[in-house]
Amino acid sequence: MSLRWRFSLALLSSAILILGGLLLTLDHSLREMRLRRGQEWRTRQVDEVQLRLDRMASLTVASVEDLRSSTELRRFLEEAENQGGSERRDLRLWASEHAPQFELDHLLILSPGGRILSQLPKPQAQGVTHPQYRMLREQAHTKVLAWKSWAVDDSSGDLWWVGAVRELVYDNQSYLVVGASALSPGRLTEIASRSGARSLTLGIALHPLVSVPLPQSWRVEGELPLALDPGEPPSLPVLKSMRTRLLHLSLLSFLIVLVLTPLLAHGLVRPLDELRRAVHRMESGERQIEFAAGGPTEVKELAKALHDLSQSLQSSEARMRSAERRAAWREMARRVAHEIKNALSPLTLAMDNVETAAQREDPAARRALVASLGTAREQLGSLDRLVSEFRDFARTPRLNFQPAQALSLAELALASVREQYPKLEFRIVERATVGVVIVDPEQMRRVMQNLLANAAQAAPQAPIELALGVGPGAERWWFAVLDRGPGLPEEIASHWGEPYHTTKEGGTGLGLSIARQVVEGHQGVLSARTRKGGGLEIHADLPREASLAMEENT
Repeated sequence: MSLRWRFSLALLSSAILILGGLLLTLDHSLREMRLRRGQEWRTRQVDEVQLRLDRMASLTVASVEDLRSSTELRRFLEEAENQGGSERRDLRLWASEHAPQFELDHLLILSPGGRILSQLPKPQAQGVTHPQYRMLREQAHTKVLAWKSWAVDDSSGDLWWVGAVRELVYDNQSYLVVGASALSPGRLTEIASRSGARSLTLGIALHPLVSVPLPQSWRVEGELPLALDPGEPPSLPVLKSMRTRLLHLSLLSFLIVLVLTPLLAHGLVRPLDELRRAVHRMESGERQIEFAAGGPTEVKELAKALHDLSQSLQSSEARMRSAERRAAWREMARRVAHEIKNALSPLTLAMDNVETAAQREDPAARRALVASLGTAREQLGSLDRLVSEFRDFARTPRLNFQPAQALSLAELALASVREQYPKLEFRIVERATVGVVIVDPEQMRRVMQNLLANAAQAAPQAPIELALGVGPGAERWWFAVLDRGPGLPEEIASHWGEPYHTTKEGGTGLGLSIARQVVEGHQGVLSARTRKGGGLEIHADLPREASLAMEENT
């Protein structure tokens, strides 16, 4: 995986972790806020319902107090006494007629003995002794009383009443006035609506309903369970909307990060890519390189260090090349001096002999003179050959490409070598018909002749072969010179084909170097290897049309 992708994944992972953590944190905060707002809302709704229930009870109690002190009630009691407690329709319906005046849903007038004088509802119960008279007498001083309907009070046994019991002394007689408001579904719904709650019902509160405690001033006969559905606080939709917007914002941020991460990673990695390319150029040998100075401080320092290294390498290579050239010239001068000295020593001796023979007149001196002159000519020829070899090696051969028969070139080379070494056996082995090739015929013949001559000098006791063949592929051909000489020593193998690296006594190695230059000028390869069973094989691999190969390479 490339460094750019690693940077991208690292940046993307970091962005995901940061955005995910931020989103989870904000979502958790919103949840806690929702729970807290919900709890606060439920508590406020319960308090509001309690306050409205208490206010309703207070209004009912105030109505009972107003009724107890009203002249209408006293006239009713006076008329009841004058009638002697007889059941009269006008007395029975008095509660039904006057209860709406005091905004009471339930009104009960009891005589000192507990007999019902008038009642709403169920006015027909007039004259009946109330079954809860004793309890009502005991609750006469209770501020607020809540009770469930009694059989004599109402036909609906599940209705709850909230009101008060008050004692009225009239004409030295103690009467009880009971007034109440009904906790009907309609009234509970009205209380819930005014409190901002969803609903308020009689019954046990199951989740998500909330149980409403009754006001502490109430005295309840039995159990009065109230279940409140507070609904959702007004701020909850806002919080939900905030959470939705947060999710959308997070998604948008993620998409932005997804798009920008590769660009940011590219900006971080680009200076490193430029440095990498510059290092590859250094590796290929280029030294005049301008390193980009962009990117972070560390990358800039690395670029400066690489630039200094490039300059240092350039200076070191220049010094090394200069040292190599001086060493090559010293070695060349030493070898040339050695070769010239080898030729001058016999020349000096021959000149001494000539001088001595010239002073003498006898036949022996004349014979010595002739021998010395022959030695001088031989050494001068050796110097001439040495100069020619150096000239040919220093001069790049000019190739004249034209069609030629490979077999004909081999036969011409063998004919020349047979004249030089008439006692040795030379033969051609054509392992495949090569046919016409595009080469410089004269130069290629000289290469074959030179390699055959070297083989003859290395192995004069065995036959020497010149093999021809095709391949690899139809576009290439090859020839090889095979002998049974000493082969290629290991100390020479790494320098084979270089000047002055030869196994031939008195040789310079320049002939093999020239042959290698010619083969490489034909876009070929000249190589050597030791044969099985002893000997050496020098192999030349060449294109069939050397001129086209040169054009393709140029």
